[in-house]
Amino acid sequence: MSAPVDPLASSLPSQFSFQSARQRVERVLAQLPLTDSQARQPEPDRDSLVEPVQRINDVLRPYGVQFDLSDDSGRTIILVVDRESGQVIRQIPPEEALNAYQRMEEMKGRLLRLEV
Repeated sequence: MSAPVDPLASSLPSQFSFQSARQRVERVLAQLPLTDSQARQPEPDRDSLVEPVQRINDVLRPYGVQFDLSDDSGRTIILVVDRESGQVIRQIPPEEALNAYQRMEEMKGRLLRLEV
């Protein structure tokens, strides 16, 4: 004789309920094969970005938006500028975040040198 089906067993959460939605999506995406266009491409160097950034700035300057390439970190910085005075209203990422990033990079270098 077979055992009766436990009604509580069907109400237990599945293995997926313990993962966030983002974790489930990332797990599924990680299992998909990459196409040639999705393969990781090398990061562009600063010189190859100068001309496209200048073209973008030419188009967006009348709207008070300006892109800049950071000399220190090589990151792209977005500036919202007052069109009349030229004063920076907002910077993305903010200067504090860029400074924190630079300090973390310095610490990373120190930690790696200490281990070796």
